[in-house]
Amino acid sequence: MIQIDKSNESPEILAITGAARIRTCCEQYDAGPDAYVLVGFEFDNAIYGDKTVKDALLEAQHEKCCYCEQKFRSVTYGAVEHYRPKTSVQQGVGMPREYPGYYWLAYDWSNLFVSCDVCNTTYKRGLFPLVNPVNRARNHHDLLELEEPLLANPSENPRAHIGFRNEAPVAHSEIGRVTIKTLGLRRSELDEERRQLLTQLRIYTDIIALAETDERPEWQAVAAEAQNFLDLSVRAESEFSSMAIDFLSH
Repeated sequence: MIQIDKSNESPEILAITGAARIRTCCEQYDAGPDAYVLVGFEFDNAIYGDKTVKDALLEAQHEKCCYCEQKFRSVTYGAVEHYRPKTSVQQGVGMPREYPGYYWLAYDWSNLFVSCDVCNTTYKRGLFPLVNPVNRARNHHDLLELEEPLLANPSENPRAHIGFRNEAPVAHSEIGRVTIKTLGLRRSELDEERRQLLTQLRIYTDIIALAETDERPEWQAVAAEAQNFLDLSVRAESEFSSMAIDFLSH
């Protein structure tokens, strides 16, 4: 995972239409909270999933999944994802689904990202584990600041919690351990794609090392191309750049 730096300015549809919908949800909850204990709220995907929202997120995320760093292969791949689940929430796999979810954050810019279908639908779903679930915010009157999420927030230095040893993600903290497990970041297809990049990185580092002892122009030209590839691989817009950074730094 890389840190995602989003603009502080929310897209207009969230700031106006989304904010109005949030106010309505909060008013409905206050009028009868018991009505939302079993089914939660209904939300308008056309607002938080609007093209202006998704495009802004994709730009901030360099067109990569906010969790696994896979590049999106087309503009339709991936969906707008809620870091704190909007409809319902689960502390862990197999544990009860609790309603409502974080309904007051359904159209909140800070809570939105774009993730691939596998990270979002297959693994994360409504999971949002906390260190102490007793402190979970249950409605818009509760304080999110009391929560201690065990899922790394893509906007808050996830690299402090997850690094890489070769192609495998490794945890630097309990948050990292839970995040890797919750999102399936060690799934076989991801390992294979990262391994392919790792092979290229190794070949190019070997070429550069050989060129240090061979000053022939043709070798130097190849080494320059190899160095350019390595330089690009660690940039935020490159697929699996976190893995590349850790590999090359060692």
